[in-house]
Amino acid sequence: MAQETTQPGFFKRPNRTTRKGQFYFFWGYNRAVYNKSNIHVHGPDYEFTVYNATAHDRPTPINDKAYYNPSLLTIPQFNFRLGYQIDEKWSVSVGWDHMKYVMDQNQVAQVSGFINSPVYTKFNGEYLRQPMVISGDLLKFEHTDGLNVTSLDLERRISLLHSRNGIFGLYGLLGAGTGVVVPRSDVRVCTVGLNNHWHISGYHLNAKAGLRLEFLRNGFFQLESRSGYVNLPNILVQNDRAHRIDQHFFFCEWYGSLGMFIKVFK
Repeated sequence: MAQETTQPGFFKRPNRTTRKGQFYFFWGYNRAVYNKSNIHVHGPDYEFTVYNATAHDRPTPINDKAYYNPSLLTIPQFNFRLGYQIDEKWSVSVGWDHMKYVMDQNQVAQVSGFINSPVYTKFNGEYLRQPMVISGDLLKFEHTDGLNVTSLDLERRISLLHSRNGIFGLYGLLGAGTGVVVPRSDVRVCTVGLNNHWHISGYHLNAKAGLRLEFLRNGFFQLESRSGYVNLPNILVQNDRAHRIDQHFFFCEWYGSLGMFIKVFK
């Protein structure tokens, strides 16, 4: 049985150095796609559904200063995670995925329901699966600060390849998790609404898979993809007033991240 050397050095570690009992964290950036979803809008003066609405994410341009200015790091679509390695195979982690969801403006979609707005009367009337252009003065709907997915994950680490000197190791990753979704939703219904405060609007379920390259002594680079289901029955329109939106959809997210293992206990 291979044994650890007494002084592996800062940059080298023996092939069988254990990760058991170590903490780890990473920071990275993501892209995401969403399936079509029904958006149900309801308040004192309206109740209508936009069927099969399309949406996209909103990544920050790669040359933006937000990627290197520490005070702006939370503006792009980022991922942060803190985990604990239970043994060589299993770990548990908590994280925050800051995605962004923007309903496509001026798409044509079917609408059912009624609108009786005292402020903006252009769309007042009753509708039954009527094709309409979903313009900004009818409905603006986005989670751009953002679609914040918190999760508690159980993860499996699978050893694939190692360098002979133990400096590099390639691992496969599998996992699943759940948690609450805390969007900050920017909404206008018939021109009335606002950029609401952060609010627990629902929950999600997800599964993920990826690859991790561990290098030197404690560093790693990780590529991962996460897919899941989001149910948001309580989206704000005008903060605490009696206006709400509900929707549910599936998403697929992929991201790259840099991280580090930290040995806290001997």
